Amino acid sequence: MKYDDGFIAYLNGVQVASRNPPSTAPAWNSGAGGSHSDSLAVQFEEIDLTAHKELLSPTGNLLAIHGLNFGSGSSDFLIVPEIEATTLSGGDSLSLSTTSHIRARAFDGSEWSALNEATFIVGVAPNAATLAVSELMYNPAVTDPAGEFIEVMNISSVDGLDLTGVHFNDGITFTFPLAYTLAPGERAVLVRDSAAFAAVHPGVPIAGIFEGAFNNGGELVAISDSLGNEILAFTYGNDLPWPDHADGGGSSLVLIAPKSAPDHGMPQNWRASTAPGGTPGGTDAVSYHGGDLLTYALAEPASLDFSTGNLSAPLAPGADDVEVVPQWSADLVNWNEDHFDYLGGEPRQWRIHSPPLGGPRLFFRLKVQVR
Repeated sequence: MKYDDGFIAYLNGVQVASRNPPSTAPAWNSGAGGSHSDSLAVQFEEIDLTAHKELLSPTGNLLAIHGLNFGSGSSDFLIVPEIEATTLSGGDSLSLSTTSHIRARAFDGSEWSALNEATFIVGVAPNAATLAVSELMYNPAVTDPAGEFIEVMNISSVDGLDLTGVHFNDGITFTFPLAYTLAPGERAVLVRDSAAFAAVHPGVPIAGIFEGAFNNGGELVAISDSLGNEILAFTYGNDLPWPDHADGGGSSLVLIAPKSAPDHGMPQNWRASTAPGGTPGGTDAVSYHGGDLLTYALAEPASLDFSTGNLSAPLAPGADDVEVVPQWSADLVNWNEDHFDYLGGEPRQWRIHSPPLGGPRLFFRLKVQVR
């Protein structure tokens, strides 16, 4: 501060410094309580305001100076304030309670640096073990005006996820905005046409509108984090063994038991939704609450076509809490799960191939187990 002869400084209405103030409460016409020589007045005096840093506001600040002269007949008067800010040091810290985008400059004593900015994610970032694509409507039926949508789900049972900067970079284009979060088990639905979607699925929250469109013939879908690191990627298809009723038949693709983090690239981990148009924002899975597993898992008994070696299992709609695995044996003692090709379809089918097929005798069964 350069001054002749005195001053009182206020930061956001609070007095923070003074030199040669009057001996009584200052008025608009008060004089300085002492003089300040001309030789000293033209030199900056450094005054540390660190003790008053809590008065600063991120939305704007006001520094007010009450200039004081020593006598009304003085021939000169000088008030030159200058503020300098330094970087945090000596144990000072900046604490962020929410994900924020920070813009900052550094001052070296004579000039400001170029603007630097960065996003600081406070929450838990997603990975392949905590984020899943739980539903995909890639080819709606011609009678379904809602259009395409994709649903992601936080499959963690403990942590909320911060999706800031998480983006789709294959199939469609979309980036989650700053501080977008998903609680454990929560789902986020992205749509192609918000008005059309809302008309068919009223009350379902829309997390965003993506650009582009899904390929009806199947394509790669990839999700990356804010730094461009891949979270998950998979290629869906429209031909068997992928669920064919999701290809323009009215159903969506539903990931079976998403909380188990299944491999998105395996068609046996997907099924067609039980309801036309899918269940965006929710689920059509039927929970298992005990009792006969076969009654819960199968709509009809399994069957074997001896001419083709195809084993069929009509699964009950939405029975996602169990896993159905085909097995074969030559002696009813040792059971094997290899030599089966998954064919898809509804009912689900598997085909057994050589070497076991063609032996003297073979036995087949379905192993039904809780996931």
